[in-house]
Amino acid sequence: MTTPATPLPTPSTPPSTLSTPLSPAVMSRSPLTEQTNALRHSADLLTQAGVDGLSLTFDNDRITIQVGTELGHPHQRAAIVAHLAALAGSRPRRWGGTGPTSEWIIADGVWVGHRVHIFTALDTALDTMVEAAAGQDRS
Repeated sequence: MTTPATPLPTPSTPPSTLSTPLSPAVMSRSPLTEQTNALRHSADLLTQAGVDGLSLTFDNDRITIQVGTELGHPHQRAAIVAHLAALAGSRPRRWGGTGPTSEWIIADGVWVGHRVHIFTALDTALDTMVEAAAGQDRS
């Protein structure tokens, strides 16, 4: 005779609580429980955001959301980062990179006790060429 599986714990903080500090309860959970809860909370964040096509990962104690270049022009992607940042109680900022990507728009916040990192690449030379080919002026 098998015993029924124990249901996973439900979050004690509702997803509507947008910005909460990392709690001792979140920090003391097992890695598997932590990852399961983070994935569940990530799904809640994506549902609240209402944006399709985001790339989401969870490593250690951080949810990472990438707004890929296929989701629009730089200003559209920056607006998506700003929207997600607001949900995570944060604000986006520019960050200068090195290599083929010249700049990034990033934000770091907290969603239901989990750290969240949100970013998109701004390859300004490529974006300028694409916009010029489409007949758009960046100024």
